[in-house]
Amino acid sequence: MVLVGEPTEMKICRGCQGMVEVLIRAEGKTIHASTAETGVNAIQTMVKLINVMNERLKPGFSELLGLGSINVGVINGGTRSASVPDICTLKVSRFVVEDESGQKFQAEIDAIINELAASDPNFKAATELTYASLAGVIARDHPLTELLCRATYKALGREAPVYGMRAHLDTDFLINMADIPSISFGPGNLAFAHQEDEWIDVNFIPDAAKVYTEAVLSALS
Repeated sequence: MVLVGEPTEMKICRGCQGMVEVLIRAEGKTIHASTAETGVNAIQTMVKLINVMNERLKPGFSELLGLGSINVGVINGGTRSASVPDICTLKVSRFVVEDESGQKFQAEIDAIINELAASDPNFKAATELTYASLAGVIARDHPLTELLCRATYKALGREAPVYGMRAHLDTDFLINMADIPSISFGPGNLAFAHQEDEWIDVNFIPDAAKVYTEAVLSALS
């Protein structure tokens, strides 16, 4: 088993979302911007694609992991405003729940690209799946879940909620690739992660250590 010390607010996290990334490359035709109408603007092609993606692509949902998300995260295109850009690239991520995958997400984007290209001969774009991971979940009645529930109660004298997190954690790789039952548990709140002044309340660190100790001793016994 593995216990991952993610900031779960001292709750027992038996599942996490996966995260995938698709790179999209739109192609156009460069020309002097004074006659922009004779070229094909790759940025405008990408904008058109983004608008349709925003309209049609919806994040998944599960009772355990909650609502997924789709984020247009990085875009690059053009070299100077006096030239029509012939290349525009976009990185879009998706946080996935159970039964979703990067391949499915890429296929959804490809279907939109094919539809737009069928109605516009100047529309050219292609995708590449650059990162793909899965939701990592163990069952509510899994022995590791039950072990953490007992350890938390014995160490702290109270029951800890069991839930799934709207984020991607290392438990994905441990569960899906290494076939090791894994749970996340620790002090801190994910809401303060990935920003300036990340922090946790140090008063919860001893309590977390007590739970880790009790869980390991219980497993070894």
